[in-house]
Amino acid sequence: MGLDYQRPEALVPVQYKSDAPWKEAVPSDVLAKGDWRTIYNDPVLNNLEMKVVEANLDRQQLHR
Repeated sequence: MGLDYQRPEALVPVQYKSDAPWKEAVPSDVLAKGDWRTIYNDPVLNNLEMKVVEANLDRQQLHR
């Protein structure tokens, strides 16, 4: 980064070409996710998740 530094030219295409069958994203953040962890049938994971939920101060504040 001396005095004679010249920024390199970046060749950027005007348009990107892709033959992929793209589709617009449809966010589903508002949908309830339910007990996602139960699909693993792991009692340790279930127990840890329950402890996390119980210790979540933000959630406790919402339910007062």
